[in-house]
Amino acid sequence: MINWEIEDYLSENKVFLNGINGNIASLGAYMTVIDNRNLIKAYDNAPYTKEQWKDFLSYLEGHFYLAPTFKLLYLYIKKLIEL
Repeated sequence: MINWEIEDYLSENKVFLNGINGNIASLGAYMTVIDNRNLIKAYDNAPYTKEQWKDFLSYLEGHFYLAPTFKLLYLYIKKLIEL
């Protein structure tokens, strides 16, 4: 599965940040915020297909119960795919 690769790719591109100090954070970590500008840049420059992004959405959907950031990321990426 490529889902963990996409999650790591987004993390490396500073999409997930600590809400207090701005350091890189994990998607499901406490106090994590999503940097929309970095998400758009990462999405535009990603080596992944739309189909792979859609598979990643399914992965996120299965993890909504872990943290609100999973749902937020799902909604942001879904909107990017539709544009």
